[in-house]
Amino acid sequence: MYRGEIVERGPSDEVILAPRHPYTQLLAAAAPSSGASRERTRAARAARLAARERRDAERREAVVGDGCRFRPRCPFAMDACARRPPELEAGPGHRARCWLVGADGGARP
Repeated sequence: MYRGEIVERGPSDEVILAPRHPYTQLLAAAAPSSGASRERTRAARAARLAARERRDAERREAVVGDGCRFRPRCPFAMDACARRPPELEAGPGHRARCWLVGADGGARP
């Protein structure tokens, strides 16, 4: 879920291990490993807080309207993102609300 909208859903293992939406991919990449040291955990937390402050500033400036809510932060944002993306099939029981999800369930280039 991102800004009150479900962006990806499906079997938990599928969504976590093979995310299709860029936001879910960022969340999965940001998860700390079980062997993270205390210092690395603190540094990661400080980086997250700094990133949150930057995002909050960007959100205040960005007007998303009816388009993709993740557009201001998405590294793959394009003109189509000005419209609200449909929820597309990304695999058996796995759906993502993103223009990049192709008919075959893979991400479009």
